[in-house]
Amino acid sequence: MRRNRWILPAGGLASLLVLAAPLGAGTGAIPGGNLVQNPGAEGSPGSETNVVVPIAGWRTTGAMTAWRYGPGDRPDTAFAASISGGVNFFSGGNGGIAGTPTATQSVDVSAAAAEIDAGSVAATLSAFMGGYTVAEDLPQVDAVFYDAGTTRLGALRIGPVNRDDRNRLTTLLRRSAVANVPKTTRRIDVVFSVTVDNQGKNHAFVDNICSPWRSRSPAPERRRSTSSARERRSSPP
Repeated sequence: MRRNRWILPAGGLASLLVLAAPLGAGTGAIPGGNLVQNPGAEGSPGSETNVVVPIAGWRTTGAMTAWRYGPGDRPDTAFAASISGGVNFFSGGNGGIAGTPTATQSVDVSAAAAEIDAGSVAATLSAFMGGYTVAEDLPQVDAVFYDAGTTRLGALRIGPVNRDDRNRLTTLLRRSAVANVPKTTRRIDVVFSVTVDNQGKNHAFVDNICSPWRSRSPAPERRRSTSSARERRSSPP
């Protein structure tokens, strides 16, 4: 079984929390809904011919582009409908273009500073991730937490998804992870990156990148049982 990896500052493992409770109403200035804009690359026309097209709301490097679902070396439209994938998805694009394929979006969360600094905010990161048959290009998505400057406070990662995870099928698999937002976070960078196999096209795909935040309720206080003390007091001499 593949495990999602957590990249956190020293001692940060103590702050991990899996949220089993249903989402409640947000409090204070915690942003509601998905923080990621254009999460499925639907904001621009996708490519059917493998040319590199700009992706609205994202800074890209290398051959990163938006492809349309369809026949050939990409998931088909029936699969897209099954995951509400729309028309487009993120693709590592053509090989032979200099630079690692990446797509990055920065999100300002400074309005939630009070809640974040109180340690009461949790972030989820999820996406559908995959590739093409036997291709070994690897997709992964990170949410990187920064303070008001350029200091990296930690990160939350999903993926990579490899060809064995996909049973060597052309498909996308949902991956998700959750963690507490580090105190003093003021910005997150959501980054889709590809480790390429240098065998032609970069067949690493992602769709429906989602990062909702919510208030993290403190754990209820445990009370120590006093039954033993009562029993000792009531025991005959």
